[in-house]
Amino acid sequence: MLQPRSSDDQFHVSQHDDAAATMTAKRAYAGALTALLGAGGTHEVHLPDRFVAQTGGPGELWLKWTYPAPFVRDVQEYHVSCWNGEDLVYWDRCVAAGAGKAGPCFGNVVEYKVHGLHPDAWYVCHLNVVEAGEKQRHRSAGIARAKTRASFHREAEANAAIGNEVIERNNASIQNRAIPETSTPASLEPVRQRVLKTVRCSPEESLKTLIMVTEVMSSNGGTLEDEDGDNSDWIEVRFLGNQQQNMFICLNGWSLIDDTLEGVLASTPAEEPWEFPDNPIPFPASGRIVLFASGKDRRDANKELHTNFALRAEGEPLTLFFQGEAMQSITLPPVPRDRTFGVVEQQVVADEPSAHHSSVLSQWSVLQAPTPGERNSGPEKATGPAIVEVTERINDFQIGEDLIVKATVEVDGEEKDSLRAVMLYQIGFGEMKELEMDSVGDHTPARAHAVRLLNQAFYVGKIPSSAFQPGNMVRWSVTVYDSQGGQTKRPAFQGKDRPQKYGTAIENPSTPSKLPHMEWFVEDVERVETRNGTRCSLMFLGRFYDNIFCRTRGVSSATWPKKKYKFKLHENSFIYREGERGVSDVNLDSMYDELGEESYMRFVLASAFFEEVGVPVPVTFHVRVSQNNAFQGLYALAEQIDETFLERNSLDPAGSLYKALGTESNLRPGIHESHLVYHYKKMTEQSRKYDWSDLAELTEALSNEDVETFLFDHVNLPQVINEMSAQTAVLNQDRCTKNYFLLRDSRTEEWMRLPWDLDGAFGIGSGYGGVEPRDGYCVLTCEQFNSPLFCDRNHPQDVALLYSDFEGSNPQAQERTIDGNLSQTGGPILQWRDSYNHLTDALLRVPRTREMYMRRLRSIMDNVVNTTFLVDKVQYFADLINHDAKLDNKKWGTGDLTVGVKQLLEEQIPLRRETLFQQYGPDGNGLIPGKQSKGLSIALQSLNTHNTEGFDLQTYLEFKNPNPEALDISKWKISGGVSFVFAAGTVIPSWDSIFVSPDVLQFRQRGSEPHGGQSRFVVGPLNGKLSQGQQIQLEDPLGRVVLAFTT
Repeated sequence: MLQPRSSDDQFHVSQHDDAAATMTAKRAYAGALTALLGAGGTHEVHLPDRFVAQTGGPGELWLKWTYPAPFVRDVQEYHVSCWNGEDLVYWDRCVAAGAGKAGPCFGNVVEYKVHGLHPDAWYVCHLNVVEAGEKQRHRSAGIARAKTRASFHREAEANAAIGNEVIERNNASIQNRAIPETSTPASLEPVRQRVLKTVRCSPEESLKTLIMVTEVMSSNGGTLEDEDGDNSDWIEVRFLGNQQQNMFICLNGWSLIDDTLEGVLASTPAEEPWEFPDNPIPFPASGRIVLFASGKDRRDANKELHTNFALRAEGEPLTLFFQGEAMQSITLPPVPRDRTFGVVEQQVVADEPSAHHSSVLSQWSVLQAPTPGERNSGPEKATGPAIVEVTERINDFQIGEDLIVKATVEVDGEEKDSLRAVMLYQIGFGEMKELEMDSVGDHTPARAHAVRLLNQAFYVGKIPSSAFQPGNMVRWSVTVYDSQGGQTKRPAFQGKDRPQKYGTAIENPSTPSKLPHMEWFVEDVERVETRNGTRCSLMFLGRFYDNIFCRTRGVSSATWPKKKYKFKLHENSFIYREGERGVSDVNLDSMYDELGEESYMRFVLASAFFEEVGVPVPVTFHVRVSQNNAFQGLYALAEQIDETFLERNSLDPAGSLYKALGTESNLRPGIHESHLVYHYKKMTEQSRKYDWSDLAELTEALSNEDVETFLFDHVNLPQVINEMSAQTAVLNQDRCTKNYFLLRDSRTEEWMRLPWDLDGAFGIGSGYGGVEPRDGYCVLTCEQFNSPLFCDRNHPQDVALLYSDFEGSNPQAQERTIDGNLSQTGGPILQWRDSYNHLTDALLRVPRTREMYMRRLRSIMDNVVNTTFLVDKVQYFADLINHDAKLDNKKWGTGDLTVGVKQLLEEQIPLRRETLFQQYGPDGNGLIPGKQSKGLSIALQSLNTHNTEGFDLQTYLEFKNPNPEALDISKWKISGGVSFVFAAGTVIPSWDSIFVSPDVLQFRQRGSEPHGGQSRFVVGPLNGKLSQGQQIQLEDPLGRVVLAFTT
């Protein structure tokens, strides 16, 4: 906390330059000072150069600001405000009468007497300057309006010269707290926060501040989420002084490291501790803040703090330093998941730095429950009886029978007669009921008789069948007590976000649905219809998931009556399909507003198509959903793209994974690295350990005219070309600016694009029979959306509904800018011609990659589109969902499945096939080539085998396409002494080569040709050691040998 100081002490005020902020924002000029009011006297505090504060009589403060005259010639009035903590205790204004005139608040000298303050209290005072002509703007927003960028830079420099801060922020509506509405502006609070942010603490200030670590969670499974939604480990730090409301405490000079002092000194190179911010940190009244030990390294004093290290669940040392001196050393033991190791709460509150050394290990313990930011819960009590097993799932019972819950407890000979087991059960969200559990022998009370076998006692509790009905949720927990006051509960409390009970749902056997049934139970049915969400429970595939988080998802779908939903579990425990690994996120797509007649299947059909052609795509399938025992609707369950998805598809879980967030996430250049967070989201904990430089480099590189070398060195061409081709085949019209993920493989440094939210696929811009055209979307009737070049700069995805004169690819409409800022993310306003995907555009600008794409598209057309695959899938899904689609239409008015299926089978699929083959094929404009010729040859052009110098990773095989057309070698394989399977989407351009290497990154780092920077097409990894004398052959997908050779 800022402490009293002598008149010689200086405050350090840093300058804040927001030159990169948007020019639609507002600005304020503010000087800040902090002074201690005494009971009279002449205690004087100085800020740099021209700020003076002097105490007058009790409760009085004299303030004086001096500005260069040119800076204030347009000033109309000054506003003075003083704050104590979070409360505004003084506000006044005075009108400026002109530069150079004498007196308070005139010209470039502002002198002001603040009175009515409390003696011996700290205040932060501000001077706000209102420019002439902007009085009303200031009165409504509290800050003056921004000028041009050129004048902004000039005035920023002028402000820096006098120690002020230039503040530029969005004109947001901010709640007015302690300021009377009739006399004060509502936005002084953000000004105060920004000024406090610029005050820099001195080391002397921090030395007077005593802190200590008081609680640590090294295995966070769901107790506390950080701002990114991650369950990062955390460290609680407590201020050891008199707690006050809304303290700002100086901690610069203090640091933390997950090592001992000796370990730090011995490390080579030296380990870098995490340093607390230089600015004062706001502490709540509890005197405790929480640092997330996430490895994300965030040090903004006014936001969440994240260390540059993560904690190990198996235990490790933790040391708190002040200017290199170890002030507190802790040895963290292994602690169970979602439990904490912390200081016993009655520990001394210190007044001297030496008090840190009083934190001996005997005062630490595994705590009863986590209490981040609050008083510790005390040491863990002695354990009760050891529960070996409790019934967690009940699936094999008959309607009309009681639900039987069993518990097995370890006992010894003396305690067997003193135990009692109690079950609490609840039907739905009704009253919790208590039931004494019986022994399995004669059903006498367990506390009187315990059946003993191999030091175990068995207990049984029966939930009567009269208590529940089909469709009900039944939950229970078991607690076993001993005679010493010990007790053990199952499920054990592991955090507020973890399961609180075991449970099941009573299935209704009369339901004729053919679909997997997701039974959803939620108490707050209104809050679940918002992004804020609430807690709920699920039953799916015979497994019960208690106390999970559920909310709506999607942007445009937020206005639909039938919404999309997301369920977030505490760990990777949700099994969406037998045999698959558990996941933590579940997505439900409502399939409510399809482009065309409602078929309830476009999303699922597109996913099946992508899987068929070899594109990594989330598992997606139909489910019947009920909510609180009432039919909710027919939905599509979609797998989340996360680490589990990446591992399932043999992709790199350690790579950088980004999600495109909105209509401006089209990989366009010109977005500063610090602003990318508004357009993309990092989706894995590993991704968040990296900065944004890789994505920034990608967006800038794609805009270069000479982009070919970058594409061949930094893009996974087979994957991206295959994904592009599949998107075109299914005519997904909502893919250019969002609905995709980006993955940068850390092993190859190559980018790939993964499809997401495919409900825009198989669209058609009219109802069945060509009636009821959908305004603005000319899908399957205009060149803009139908073209294989969709998403390049000449075929953008613009929001045509804004234009009444929209005519497909209308250049005039595309060139218009949005009338007003319709941006959802606060970034620069787009022009329509920039609503295309810059990666797609780059691939189509380069002749080699364009040829590869067109060949792969034609292969997909011949092998899938021109077969019965889609028709068979439509008929299969129609039969599968028929019953539930009728109920969905009855509840939501979604649409008639029969009509939607007819449109797909009679109009959309045939018309798309005709468009691709005839309009864009050889018989049309020739964009898409003809079917790949039979009997095309391929040759071994060169090879580099293992040598005695050991450069095994720089060996390679080079295959040449000696034909005048591109050659699709998807799923071809190399066998013999080495092995490799060419990924779907691998196409060799005409007269071109492909290199197969054990390590593509090492190949590009070769010192001699071939190497990176030469636009070489390289794939890998080639398995095995490539040596001389090996028999190697190349086979096509049918197993036919295409090429055989000896190295």
